Formats: sequence, structure tokens, C-alpha cells
Amino acid sequence: MMSSIYSGVSGIKAQQSKLSVIGNNIANVNTLGYKGQTAGFADLLSQTIRGASAGNAASGRGGTNPMQIGLGVGMSSISMLMTPGSTQSTGNSRDVSISGDGFFIVEGGGKSKYQYTRAGNFGVDVSGNLTVNGYKVCGWDKYTVNADGTYNYDTESAVEPLNLFANGKKTLAPKASTKSTLSGSINSSATSQGTAATIGSKTVATANNTGLNDVTKLYGTPDTVTINGTNISIAATDTISSIISNINAQTATTGVTATWNTGDGTNGYIQLTKAGNPAGTVNNITLDANNSTLTKLFAATSSTSLGTVSASGSSKISSSLGTAANATTNATGLTAAGTASAAQAGDIKINGTTITIADGDTITQLINKINAQTAATGVTAAWNAGDGTNGFIQLNSTTAGSTSKINLSGNNAALTDIFAATTSTTDTSASASTTTKADSSTTLLVYDKLGNSYNVQVNLYKADTSTTDPDNPTTTWYWEADTADKNLSVNGSGYIQFDKNGKILTTSYPATSSIKITPANSNAGTAPFDISLAMGDLTSYASTGTDSLTNTTDGYKSGSLDDFSITSDGVIVGSYDNGQTQSLGVIGLAKFTNSGGLDKIGDNLYTTTVNSGEFTGGVTAGSAGTGGLSAGTLEMSNVDLSEQFSEMMITQRAYQANSKIISASDECLQAVINMVR
Repeated sequence: MMSSIYSGVSGIKAQQSKLSVIGNNIANVNTLGYKGQTAGFADLLSQTIRGASAGNAASGRGGTNPMQIGLGVGMSSISMLMTPGSTQSTGNSRDVSISGDGFFIVEGGGKSKYQYTRAGNFGVDVSGNLTVNGYKVCGWDKYTVNADGTYNYDTESAVEPLNLFANGKKTLAPKASTKSTLSGSINSSATSQGTAATIGSKTVATANNTGLNDVTKLYGTPDTVTINGTNISIAATDTISSIISNINAQTATTGVTATWNTGDGTNGYIQLTKAGNPAGTVNNITLDANNSTLTKLFAATSSTSLGTVSASGSSKISSSLGTAANATTNATGLTAAGTASAAQAGDIKINGTTITIADGDTITQLINKINAQTAATGVTAAWNAGDGTNGFIQLNSTTAGSTSKINLSGNNAALTDIFAATTSTTDTSASASTTTKADSSTTLLVYDKLGNSYNVQVNLYKADTSTTDPDNPTTTWYWEADTADKNLSVNGSGYIQFDKNGKILTTSYPATSSIKITPANSNAGTAPFDISLAMGDLTSYASTGTDSLTNTTDGYKSGSLDDFSITSDGVIVGSYDNGQTQSLGVIGLAKFTNSGGLDKIGDNLYTTTVNSGEFTGGVTAGSAGTGGLSAGTLEMSNVDLSEQFSEMMITQRAYQANSKIISASDECLQAVINMVR
């Protein structure tokens, strides 16, 4: 009788324990990464009333089973269900869940060096430590940089707490620009602008007539001029002729030729020309000297006595009629510049506009009349001294291009000769010039090593089209780097060429060139740098609208860490306020032989036990049997609430049934006691 009571009591105790397990599961139904538990029962030792017996062949009786009365039930196990819980999207890039096996590794739980958790609601403390519920998340942040710029982390080493601010990662250092890639199409139907770019003009010669009185005077020591990076020595015995010869000896390297220009007829200068450059550009010629007086030689000197030096020709800054060569060979014009005879009176027509020349008009008056009609003709006039003996009126179109933009005619054939040559150099008015407009351009945003930003324009000019091979014509474009930034100087120019299909050719000119960037003035504290300009993706097709020239240029200014995200393999990627990203570390995971044998220590943490297997080192997510990481989600509890309610009802009934056993046994004992009354 008493054993039934004890059995009922053990049953009540067991069901009570199971209810505690169920209650804990339900309480943690919303706990991140919580693993539900199940209770297991086992019967207790039974009282044997009669043992089993074997069959007896002699008596013909069969065997009998043992007769045992159980003594109740006990709790045999409380096991963790280690299946993954469902994931919930949070939209927070710092939240992470593990899609399979594995645990995050943390420090700070106090019971051992490392603790383990499935909760991935990460944050960053004031010191930059990556944390979860105040515990430091562990992984690796030591790396080497591969050739392609990617990081190679040392995941074979021991895991350590991750700090997102360590090693200067809170602030991203600036990166100087090194390369730019141009893409898009440039207009193949643009008008060819021809090939000429010069330093030196009549205007400069007139304004700078304070040049060397003695061009061989070097103030004690030899000097050099530097043209496009090439040094050219000037000795004390050099004349202008020998200086010009020395410059031209380096043309193959510099791309620059030198000639004598008589300027205004009194003050001449050495004119530098880079052949093949489009009209109006001079940035492609860089001239430096370590004696500032020498530089003036290339603007003006007070000597025109070098009869052996030929005149250079007219400036081709704009399209023009009239050259020094014409002036020399066509000295059949007016014999007196100051007057025009009655026989020479009449009209001329420039681009359809009539200009009347009266008896007695001087050259100056004629030039003024032409310039008064510039708005209608698009043409200006100026006096050109030619070779110093035979000058001419030079017509300049305000639109750069070929001389076909100037249409000159007249009703007196003698009048047109004045635009070839006259025998006077008395007019010293400055020559007119225009600036060439690029056919296509794009602006590069570049950065120096300190993170200063600059705008660098790459301008392209259609130079000419070659039909030497009629079946395979080629079109050459000139490109040039320029900037309006006073804190920067740039040097870069060259040519590219397209075939008949508008595709770039590399047989004559390279598809990749270089621009030299030199910070100056307030930004002179950082070193010059080069940018590789890749133009292999350019095409040249006809276009009636704007071209589609664009560029992709690397480099960036410094930036502060703004946020971070985590990839599927655990790499922490920092986002900076300059738009750049950088790897900050890798989160490590732990894998155990028997994860169900881990010891729960609260706060969503686990530690190892003798039956879980030891922690043998961190592994990257997705390797060694661990699951990958899913950013923007969190793992919820794996507790099935409906299952827990079902188990709770069954356990409740079992508890009630056991209590009835005790009640029934009590009534039986009461009846026995009543028998002796």
C-alpha cells in the first residue's frame, strides 16, 4: 500500500519537473537564439515478487515471467533541442544569424576565457569593441593585402576580441588618384581643327620688350632651360642661333621645335611650337628655367640682328590667311603702307559683308573698318610684320578651324595683294587671337595623397583625318589635360587614333597615357603624382547632340567610420562618410562535437563541459561544418509554442492522475485503520 503512495509522489515530482521545463521554454519563446529543452523520464528500481522460471520438459510446464512492482518514476534527462530557430528580418545591418551549426565566440562571461552564444544582435561600445549584450565578440583582425587589393586574414591564429577602431580604422586615410578610365563616344563628325600650338606671339613680344640686351650674358654661370622635362644647357658663348639649334636637337624627346620670331619688328623672341597640337593650346609646352632672365628670351629681346635665323611664321592660334612665307615671296603688294592710291580704291567682301576702301585710307584705317564688321563677318584683322621687311594684314576667324572659314574677295585685284604682303612694318598693333573650343571634354575629380581634391579637365580636339589608305581611313584626336585650379598644375597631352569603324587604334598611339599632377600654392605640401589615363574604351561615332564622354577615376579623401555590415562569411565591412568601404575584421565561429553537452550559464551564453568537447579554435563561417551568416536577421527561439501547450496539458493530467493514486491509497489505508476501531 505504501509503495503506491511513493510511486504517486515520484510521479508528481517528475511531472512537476517537466512542467518547470515547459514553463522555461514558454518563458523564452522570444529569447534570441534560445534552444528549447525536453524532459525525459525513467522508471525506478522495481520490487521483484517472484523471479522468472524456465520451462520444465519433464513436467510439461512452461516458463513464467518475473513478477515485479515498480517503485515510481524519476527524471532521467533534460536535453537541449539544438535545431536552428526561425530567422526574423530586422533591417539592421549589424544583426546577424547563423544559418546552420556553430556559435559566436565572446569574452567577458567570467566563467572561462571564452563563452559561446547564438545571439547576433551586435553593437559597438564607446571604445570600438564589437559586442553582444556587453560581451566582446571574437575573431581576427590581422591581415595581409593581396596583389588585387583584397585582404587575407590570419584565421589560423587564436581569436581575439574585435575592435573596429583599432589600427587607425576609425578614420580611413585618403588615397591619391592613380588611374582614370575614359568611356563613351566622341563626335566623329566634328570639324578637324588642324595642328598648331605655340608659345610666343606678337602681343607677348610687344608687351615684354624688356628682354635681354645681350642674349649671351648669363650672369657668371651656365644655365639651363627645361622643356617638357628635358634640360637644355645654355653656355656663355651661345647665340640665339645656337640656342635654337640646341632646342631643336631635342625635338624627338620634347616634341617641341624652336624658331626665331621677329615679333613687332623691333623686339623678337624664340617661339616654341609643338607640332600636331590643336589650335589655341599651349599647356602642352612646359617651360622652366633656373635663371628668370633666360625665360624672357622666349617672350622678347631687343635684338633682330640675327639675319641667319629665319622668321617662324604667323601664330596659328586661330585659322588665318597670310603667313611669313607668303610675305617674303609675295612682296608685290602696296609699295607704301601709309596711303592707298586712287587706283586701289574699291570694295572687298569678307564672308559676304562688303567693306569699302576709300582713296587715302591707310593700313590702320582699313584694319579698323574690317574690325568694325567683326560681328557680321566673324573675322578680325591685324597687322603682321611678316619677315620684318614684308608685312601683311592678317585675317583671323573667331572660330578656330581651317582658313575656309574666311572667304575674301574684291573688285580690285590689287587690293587683295595687301593681304599677302606690303613693304612696311610701321604698324605695331597687336595681333588678334582666339581660344579653341574642345570638341569633347570630361572633368576628372582627383585626390592627392593628403586627400585634397581637384578638378582636372581632359579636352579632346579632332586634329585630322588621313585617307592615305582610302579603304582604311584613320582619324587622329589630340587630348590635353588642363585645370583652372590655382592650387594645381597639370601636364599631360597626346594623341589617340580611331579606325573607319570608330574603334580605337593602338598601332600609332597608345590607348593609355599619363597625366602629371603637381599640387601648388596652399597645397604644395604634398608630393606630385601621376594618373594613368586609359582611353581604350572610347569610340568615335557621329552625333548631332552632346557626346557621352564620361570617366571613372579612383582616389578619395579621408573618411570617418559611419556604419558597418557583415558578409555571409563573417567579414565586417566598414562604411565611411566619404563613400568608401574597408574590411575591419572577420568574426570567428566555434564548432563542438556535441553542442547539446554545453552548459547554459545564462544571458544566452554557453560554456564547454566534459561531454561537449573542447573548444579547438575559431573557424570562419561556412567552413568546418558551420553555417553561413545572414545579415539583417536574428535567430529566434526554436520553441514550438503549440507543442509546449500540448505537453503542458498532458503533464497536467499526468500530475492529476498521480495525485489520484495518492488519494486512493490514502483511502485504502484509512479503511484499514477503521478496521481496528
